[in-house]
Amino acid sequence: MMNMNEVKERLKRDEGLRLHAFQSPAGYWACGYGHNLEASGCSKETIERYKIEGTSKAQAEKWLEEDIRKAEQVARNHIAYFDELTEVRQFVLVYLAFMFGWKMGQSKRILKALERRNYEDAANQILKSKMGELGGERVRRLAELMREGEEEPEPPSTE
Repeated sequence: MMNMNEVKERLKRDEGLRLHAFQSPAGYWACGYGHNLEASGCSKETIERYKIEGTSKAQAEKWLEEDIRKAEQVARNHIAYFDELTEVRQFVLVYLAFMFGWKMGQSKRILKALERRNYEDAANQILKSKMGELGGERVRRLAELMREGEEEPEPPSTE
């Protein structure tokens, strides 16, 4: 089972906290730790308010937890054997669903590779997808995690 606290900490580190609304690289308005304001049903007026007034760290944390739960559900809905995947591959799918919204079903080539349990092809399809174009280094790192199925161990301390 995936460690949700670790997922949360990684997303917080990678997304960074922005208390005022900003436009994401994918073009949608976000706030907090990459929370998609448009996908969550915020009106243009509410988005304008978040641009000017911002939000609280507590609200950003709440959005992050909700978004992680939604992303996990999206991944589970599209991958029948989600629980059989390594924790690292589960993490990759949840992270991708978080980053690119709840449209994972549109990533047919990735899903077909996963259905065949061909993780090499799934990694390649991640890189070739719109996600790969927009996600930069993070998506390259996620593709490598999908390919390998496990993380490189941390180098030993030199102390």
